[in-house]
Amino acid sequence: MLKKSSQSKSSELDSVFIVAGIDFGTTCSGFAFANKKDLDKTTTPILNDYINWRDQPFPFPKTSTSILYDQEGNVKKWGWSADKYKSSHSGDYYVNKIKLYLDEELLPTLPNPRKFLPPGKIVVDVIADYLKKLLEVLMDELREKYGNDVSIENILFCLTVPAMWSDRAKHSMRVAAEKAGMVQSRYSQRLILVLEPEAAAYYIMNYSPRKIGLEPNDRLMVVDAGGGTADLIVHRLKRSGNLEEVCRGSGESCGSTFVDDEMYSWLKKKLGPVWKRMEKDNVSLMEYFNEPWQKIKLSFRGDMDDDSFDIPAKLSNTYMTSEDRARLNGGDEIVITESDVRSFFHNSVVKIKKLIRDLLDECGGKIEKCILVGGFGSSQYLLNCIKKDFGSCFDQILRTEEPGSAILKGAVLCGLDPFFIQARRCALSYGIEAIAKVSSWKLGIIPSKKKKPGLFIPIAEKGELIEASQYKEKGIFRPAKPNQTVLPIKIYSINERKAEFKRVHKDGFSYHGKICVNMPDVGRGIDRPVMVRMYLGQPDIKVVAINVNTGEEYSTTFNPFASLEDLQNNGSSQYNYSSSDSMDRTLISRSSHPNLHMASLRTELTQEKSLYTRASQPNLRHISQMSQGDSGYGNSIASNRNSRSNKVGMTRSGVTSYPGSGALVNNRSSDYQNQMLPSKRYSQQSNKSRSRHKEPEITCYKVAHKYEPQKADEMRLHVGDIVTVDQSWDDGWAYGKNLSSKDQGIFPLDYLIKLPPTSNYHYHHHSQNNSIQNNMNSANPNGSYIQSC
Repeated sequence: MLKKSSQSKSSELDSVFIVAGIDFGTTCSGFAFANKKDLDKTTTPILNDYINWRDQPFPFPKTSTSILYDQEGNVKKWGWSADKYKSSHSGDYYVNKIKLYLDEELLPTLPNPRKFLPPGKIVVDVIADYLKKLLEVLMDELREKYGNDVSIENILFCLTVPAMWSDRAKHSMRVAAEKAGMVQSRYSQRLILVLEPEAAAYYIMNYSPRKIGLEPNDRLMVVDAGGGTADLIVHRLKRSGNLEEVCRGSGESCGSTFVDDEMYSWLKKKLGPVWKRMEKDNVSLMEYFNEPWQKIKLSFRGDMDDDSFDIPAKLSNTYMTSEDRARLNGGDEIVITESDVRSFFHNSVVKIKKLIRDLLDECGGKIEKCILVGGFGSSQYLLNCIKKDFGSCFDQILRTEEPGSAILKGAVLCGLDPFFIQARRCALSYGIEAIAKVSSWKLGIIPSKKKKPGLFIPIAEKGELIEASQYKEKGIFRPAKPNQTVLPIKIYSINERKAEFKRVHKDGFSYHGKICVNMPDVGRGIDRPVMVRMYLGQPDIKVVAINVNTGEEYSTTFNPFASLEDLQNNGSSQYNYSSSDSMDRTLISRSSHPNLHMASLRTELTQEKSLYTRASQPNLRHISQMSQGDSGYGNSIASNRNSRSNKVGMTRSGVTSYPGSGALVNNRSSDYQNQMLPSKRYSQQSNKSRSRHKEPEITCYKVAHKYEPQKADEMRLHVGDIVTVDQSWDDGWAYGKNLSSKDQGIFPLDYLIKLPPTSNYHYHHHSQNNSIQNNMNSANPNGSYIQSC
């Protein structure tokens, strides 16, 4: 029987009456909004966008994603104004296309951000600064339209993200939104992430001037081709009028900005020594050629007469010699042909066609509709190429009539009705680590009835269809020791199906963090059951642990940079797993939702975390800054903050809630010591058990760009270095060790690329390596006795 979760007594959404969609794009960004008070069940929402941007070259619902800093790192101009004035402010820092740096696969091919970022700024800081400026314009517009009483607390923010993004990139956007002042916590109920192709699908299905006319059970492929990424997703229209995901979306960084890059590479070769002189003076080609190129790009359909770029007299007089002028038709123009333009488009078009082909193969069979959205999606040449190659695979291939605002307005609609996308496919297999009884041959484990530690217990499998209004739950978990006072629930994922009982430290798993459940009633022994639920039907993945005896609930949202300290110090979990059939539990149905047009998946079971930043570390030469959590946890969080110390020589005088782990733990030192110390049964063997403990394999990262320390506690990074992240802070910095140079210190996270699971390294200090290996030889093969974590 499906059970509904009880609703929380109070919610951040109680005061919300405005829903704002914010699209932070690679080349252009903007917002749209709607007022819930204007909404009537018999009418469609009034969707408002904004087109009065300062210094805009033409009316458009977005402004340039550019920002101009002075030498002290203060914002001078942003948007179209930054593009206009960038060349007149020598010594300033002009930043654009910063969104590309959140794509880990693309990161090694991009310029080192240290070349153009102000001192002390990292990627997430720049995004936060830009969002803050966007927020100022939004608030001015709302107050002008609805009165000066409108405040931040009255707004639900729907922030769009590419479907292809990793959890790490999505988390960075949440951190940036928090830094920008949109919400007090990145896990606020007033901040939801909306997948860009889903927003486009919602708008096209219901509010586009030209509706596409799907019938029940028809399938729709959305190709969201923007400035930076191309995102594809396929949905099926259900009889209820909702959409469900047919197969998991895919994407790649191959948007129109890469077409621009191809053109500028060609132009540099044409200019030859002229470009080298311009480069020495730090002169940008965009300053002279961007406007004529954009006209050619937007009008290109696949055939064209030869065209030309006029060479401005200023450029010719300053940087051209007589030999250059003779080579370039007198120095007046540069001829561009049809084959040249085709070559600029080639790589991006080929990648997009491959994404379409792969998705068609995965879905199987013909798909009724395909629609192109986004800035690059408005290209007639791209549309023609897709029709030529895939005309027989779709009944109809269209492009939206509103490429600039479809995603903006669709994000607002997703905030008004979060259950329109009724079901989504699970991107990975998710579960937790536990001790389990294995009584049959599974994955090479010797069959026995003994308990095996460190095994993966899946809660949802990759590709599984998860209802947006449901959670997944599997089995009952109990403490492994009768005297445990804290039960840590460690959360893992793996990019494959059928991973039950695999070893989480060996088989390519990713660790996301943990929830710690307080269990002070040791009189019950191990008879203290805990249920674990996962909410996987929304873009954000949420985990809830429930102490069955007390009814206490603990929750967190995944942080891809959760602290790995517990993994380095402990190899296995500390609780038993009792198997039972997997169950779907309904959170709340769409029809019974009291605020049907509001996103409320986070209105319950949420206990906010405090903001942990580098600045909260007292031994890192920074002033302590800390946000209080929800009522009931403020004292614990304050105690945690005071007990935190620098990772170097760290001593723990009380309970620490590590950033990103989502752990809410008891702050009594006695409970903490009970958790950390072995029981009396093993006290005489504590030294042996500790020496026998096998260090787990941990995730490592490769350095994509060189980083020079700016402060005394920072660590130098060289391209290709391998580092481990021991502890991360939510302002984008981390503490870790450089396995290549043997150094340790602070460094920015956005310089790192996560290595694939097969490339993980074992972390050992060289001085301890031999002793560890020797101790491992005498270790208990069954691994029955587990150190507390």
